[in-house]
Amino acid sequence: MAWSPDGSRIALISDGLYVVDADGSHLRELKQANDPALYTRDGWTDVGFQGPPSWSRDGRFLVFGRLRSNKNLMTPSSVFHNQPTRVTVSTDETQLLDPPPAEKIWSGIRSDSAW
Repeated sequence: MAWSPDGSRIALISDGLYVVDADGSHLRELKQANDPALYTRDGWTDVGFQGPPSWSRDGRFLVFGRLRSNKNLMTPSSVFHNQPTRVTVSTDETQLLDPPPAEKIWSGIRSDSAW
C-alpha cells in the first residue's frame, strides 16, 4: 500500500493493482497493469507482483515490479527477473521499464527521476 504524494489516493496490491480515494471511495483497478499477457513473452512467464507500488512525485505515475520466470535459462540467478513497470494512473497506460543499474538498486535512489 502506498499513499499518493498529496495524500488524496492510495495505491494497493491485492489480486491486482488498484487505486482508491483516501476516504475509501472510487476503487479503480488498473487493468492493463494487471494483465499477465503484458509480462509473458520471449520465454518469460508472469509470476505476480513484487513488492509495493511507489508513486511519482507529481502523482501521475505508479511504479512497481512484476516477478517473471524463465525456465529456458540455465543459471539460477537468471531464472527469476523483477520487471520494473510504470503505469499512468489517469489512463492505465502501462510501460515496461529497463532495470536501473545495480548500484542504484542497492542505494534505493535514482538520480535521473526516470520513475
